[in-house]
Amino acid sequence: MRLAELQTRMQADILEPRAVADDGMRIHHRHFWHRMHDFIARSHPLLARFLGGPELVQLVHAYIVAHPPIATVGLQVGAQLARFLATCEPWKQHPIIGALAAYDFARSAAANSAEELAVSRDELAVCRLDPRVTVRLKKRTALVTTHYRFHTIAMAHLRRTDPLDASPTYVLVHMVNRKPQVIELDHRLYLALECLARGASIRTLIESWRSLGLGDVEIETLLTRCIDAELVVADID
Repeated sequence: MRLAELQTRMQADILEPRAVADDGMRIHHRHFWHRMHDFIARSHPLLARFLGGPELVQLVHAYIVAHPPIATVGLQVGAQLARFLATCEPWKQHPIIGALAAYDFARSAAANSAEELAVSRDELAVCRLDPRVTVRLKKRTALVTTHYRFHTIAMAHLRRTDPLDASPTYVLVHMVNRKPQVIELDHRLYLALECLARGASIRTLIESWRSLGLGDVEIETLLTRCIDAELVVADID
């Protein structure tokens, strides 16, 4: 048997959700599916709680068979889960499930990112003077557009038949004492923080904010609030 054929057969056996007969392969099979379940549950804790254990197992099996993992980072295994839920039976019958998965994944990405040292007010003054310095939102934040205000409702009260909102809600997720906090934003503020998320020099950032219609007082207030909330980090080119 050629190596390519052996690899294809092994992958097929491992991706088979049901238990395999071969004793040697059974260990790898069980380990693989335990890892996949753990990866999805860790990147989508709200979704896991909402669906419950048996349905989560069913979902993991269907999703992984459709999207065999190629990522080496566990969190990224579930990167396409929200899109999968929106197009795959039976979950696509309830759009709230896919929307929850998208919100949950972004929230987990912020929670599981590495901590970074935030810029202080004194350091901000230095950043203003050095064009080599780029400021940006720290990685433990996420800007999310959602059509359901998940941050305002307990999972116990969420129903899969709940309709999505006609208008989007914009939120900033950030970590405070290792717990995700959610701030609701208007659209203009969301766009302003998108500029900060991309990263720019202070001068370029201020120009971008002015193009959104923010006045000088609003700009200074927003910048100070982001600094005081420890949302901003600096990189030097």
